[in-house]
Amino acid sequence: MRLLLLGFVAAAAALAQEPCAAASQWTPCDFVFELNSFDASKYSDPYTSVEIHAEFRSPRHKTLLIPAFWDGGKRFVIRVSPTEPGDWTFRFSSNIERWQGKEGTFNVIPGVASSFIRNVNVHHWQTVDTLQPHLWMGETMYRIGYLAKEEFERTLAARAAQKFTHLRVLLMGEEKDQSHAWSNGHPNPAYFQELDRRLLAVNQKGLVIDLVIADHPAAFSKLFSTWQQREQFMKYVMNRYAGYNLTWQVVRAFEGYADGRPITKELGLLLGKLDPYGHPKTPGAAVTSSPLLGDQWMNFITSQNASNALGSIEHELYQLPFVNSVGGSTDDAQRKALWNSTMNGAYPVRDGGPESSAGAWKIWQEFFAGTRFWELEPYFYVDGGRAVALVRVDGEDIDAVEYVVYIEKPGALEVTVNRHGYDARWFNPATGESVRIKDFKAARFIGDPPTKDHDWVLHISRESKKEGMLKSYKFESRLVPVQDLETQPRMVPFTITSPTENDLSLSKDIPFSVKIKRDTRGTRSMLYLWTAEVVAEGQGFRIVGTGAEGTFRIPKDIIKSFPGVLSLRVSALNANGKVYSIDKIHKLVP
Repeated sequence: MRLLLLGFVAAAAALAQEPCAAASQWTPCDFVFELNSFDASKYSDPYTSVEIHAEFRSPRHKTLLIPAFWDGGKRFVIRVSPTEPGDWTFRFSSNIERWQGKEGTFNVIPGVASSFIRNVNVHHWQTVDTLQPHLWMGETMYRIGYLAKEEFERTLAARAAQKFTHLRVLLMGEEKDQSHAWSNGHPNPAYFQELDRRLLAVNQKGLVIDLVIADHPAAFSKLFSTWQQREQFMKYVMNRYAGYNLTWQVVRAFEGYADGRPITKELGLLLGKLDPYGHPKTPGAAVTSSPLLGDQWMNFITSQNASNALGSIEHELYQLPFVNSVGGSTDDAQRKALWNSTMNGAYPVRDGGPESSAGAWKIWQEFFAGTRFWELEPYFYVDGGRAVALVRVDGEDIDAVEYVVYIEKPGALEVTVNRHGYDARWFNPATGESVRIKDFKAARFIGDPPTKDHDWVLHISRESKKEGMLKSYKFESRLVPVQDLETQPRMVPFTITSPTENDLSLSKDIPFSVKIKRDTRGTRSMLYLWTAEVVAEGQGFRIVGTGAEGTFRIPKDIIKSFPGVLSLRVSALNANGKVYSIDKIHKLVP
């Protein structure tokens, strides 16, 4: 113990303050360094020339290598979030001789802060340390660094009270703001110091930060034109903010910008390389980030106001969690978009709308907190509504536990269930009130909502079974089946009837349509998703349409050189949850 104490004192003497005097698990802790007059004269631009690193070792011998960031003037900070309680050791390395090789220890107390999160069970989320399911419900505050202090504190307190669990923010604000945060190749220390305080307040309220690095690729390239500048910036951001409880989002949207994919990929790969904690990361998209999955660095998919066709089909195709931004100019529109997004299998983020609409989100959160939300998957044996359910299948053994059915337009409803005794209730998503239904034991639920003046939710569950599962089952009590995409033309139940021409123009509206080849139970209800890609350009595909017919325009950012070979793909989800896909090749001209 005496040797550890001596090491601690020796290291502390080299710093401007005692390091991490009250360190807590999962909470950022700062080691502060001050250059003396000799150092300052030797390193005239400390941001680019001074190097300080710390190697932290946990009680379980896990190592974190954390570089320092420049905090203005002569000040540098190494910010670490200890992931375990107990005695930690550290060792500094630096091109400042008096800090090189200094060692010490500090004690970390068990934290009251929430641990970091990770994706798990294919489409869901879990805390890293306690392995508890995490219910993602997000809000946006893009200009967090520019809001008046009173507005920030008031809005944050309101969202915490409404039980939001995530806050999506822009690191430097919108494109019009970013020169205030970064100019002449250097960060503005005063801006980032205030941002530190606000982000820490977000975490202290129990919300995870979804940190968006740049407004869009063109805005980012405007500040950082070379890969060296971009890498230096990413190191600065990582060293300053990786210790917070956060997820990374590279841009708000990558689509619509020249070289949007290459820039996004470059930054995404840097996130994977530099982040010592391995926080979840995603590109960010105006429609969907799934076109960038081939770059193999993202571990969740974001979308914006995803339609039922887009959300439902992509959920069946990709084995990652989905986070969908939900808008709506009225309370009713936003509530319906929220619940439909959930039925697609996505976790929601509130993006604008009237302040009054936030109340329905709290109701949503309280409802799903009472379910096994981390195991619910889209369920298709429903007429008159849309559903998610926990139905475990083991060979021929089917064990149904819970069904959540959303009825946007009230009317006759039929739900096929596995024969068990069930508790059932009608739930009003606008008020949170419930109407109990007489318990039933049958292979189907058939009925109508209590009224037809608003949307309803039907909740069917085996409450005693759920209680038992909490005691006897681990997090993954079910296997999530992987969809086998059907692409053989003879097995696909539809054909593309338009466009028929070989040449498609980038500058014209293009009609599209499909035709069902044979009527079956599955084809009675079909969702269609149309995508276009010029593979040789490497920009990824784009969503160009939904539905059985309509018109689309091909996005300009998917091609640079004409003519191009365009792959037009139609994916479809039938009433039984089966996904089909067919392609046609066209020539793309200006």
